[in-house]
Amino acid sequence: MHANDVITSLERDVFPHLGAMPLADIDKPLLLSVLRKVEKRGAIETARRIKQRVAAIYRYAFAEFRSNLGASRGHARHNSDHESQIFQ
Repeated sequence: MHANDVITSLERDVFPHLGAMPLADIDKPLLLSVLRKVEKRGAIETARRIKQRVAAIYRYAFAEFRSNLGASRGHARHNSDHESQIFQ
């Protein structure tokens, strides 16, 4: 049930706006614009949950990126910085 709720909320509210974009291209104002659309329809709790879900996606993606490339190449720091800029 929970997994279905997660994917449904992303399909309904996030993928139409951000689904085709690379994570590195999604900045704080862009994500905020998506969350504001959800809030405007009165779904405040849904917007909060979507923010949590997108943050989890970033954490997973950057963990995978770091494990595949290794922190020694310097990429991990850049991506961690990008992640922290979005979710501060």
